[in-house]
Amino acid sequence: MTRASRLLVLAALAAGCADEAPTRPTLPFSLAPIADFTAPEWTGTHSADDPVIARVEGVPIHASVLKVQLERLGPTAKPREVLERLIELELLAQAAFRSGHYTEPTVGAVVRRTLARRYVEIELGTKLTPADVPQEYVQKAYEQFRGRFDHFHRFLIHDTQVLCCTEVLDQDNCFREIASVDERRERLKSCLDDHADDARALYERLKPATAEGTGLEAVRQAFDLATLSLPNSQLKLNYKTGAAMQEYDMQYDVDSTYEKQFEKVRYRMLFKEIMDGVRKEYLDQGRPSRFIVPPIRTPIGWHIVYVDRVVPAQHLTATDPSVVAEIQSQAFTPWRRVYLGQTFEKLCRERECTLFRERLHALDEGP
Repeated sequence: MTRASRLLVLAALAAGCADEAPTRPTLPFSLAPIADFTAPEWTGTHSADDPVIARVEGVPIHASVLKVQLERLGPTAKPREVLERLIELELLAQAAFRSGHYTEPTVGAVVRRTLARRYVEIELGTKLTPADVPQEYVQKAYEQFRGRFDHFHRFLIHDTQVLCCTEVLDQDNCFREIASVDERRERLKSCLDDHADDARALYERLKPATAEGTGLEAVRQAFDLATLSLPNSQLKLNYKTGAAMQEYDMQYDVDSTYEKQFEKVRYRMLFKEIMDGVRKEYLDQGRPSRFIVPPIRTPIGWHIVYVDRVVPAQHLTATDPSVVAEIQSQAFTPWRRVYLGQTFEKLCRERECTLFRERLHALDEGP
């Protein structure tokens, strides 16, 4: 137990708490004997470079003790006032000790609670660091968020779309009001053909907003202005079309082909026209970090793809030092919460104790 904790215990007794009925310990417990006020059991142990800032009846108060109290009290605490309170507590503690209150029946329960609190603060608080998060926990987190560490090139896309159909899997379901499938197909082809010029016009209106030095907000503003008149009113009337901007990310091995990687990442595959269009423009422009792709025609509509960011491919494992460090840092608080619960459950199985889980919530967010 630290010297400051002992002072608080004995000072509370000297101030009038000694009349309360003491709680008898359920397990054998004995107080550490204290010969006098100069014994380390009373003063605590301090390093040689820990200066003495006050003496009370010859007993030193070190700077480290004041520092701890100031940290506990928060930024509004005033050092001089806290030091004066420490001096007062030292006097009260000495008086309580001389009066014979330092006995197991009187202070045993208080000391045990203080020891338990200090155990939590030091062993499970101060001493635990992100580096203590075990590799097993790191591996589980890695598997859950693997895409962050193991991926092909990732393109963060803002796709200006003019869709003639929303049936991604089966375009024969477009224009269901038309009975004949052949006529549906012809209607879809006509819609795509008729929107080609307006798709090009949209691209020309958006392209200047993607110039070097501009950002996504400029692209959005250009989109808002351009779509006031595009697609033109006749197309909107004939096909009930309009423009919308969709945001998504696309993962692609730019050094391979659509067909070769399909089986690896098929759950994230988009239309081949979009993925190959982005890949071609990316390579043709010398792998820039942001760029716009000329209009792309897919089976369901037209797309003007603006890539706002490219995350280069990386294939890191759960044992890579950078991965371990990032996961340990991000997972420290939830892991410590789990570790805290497991540790106390283990202690309570080994020793007779009661665990008040609601009182551990303060530790959830860490020191």
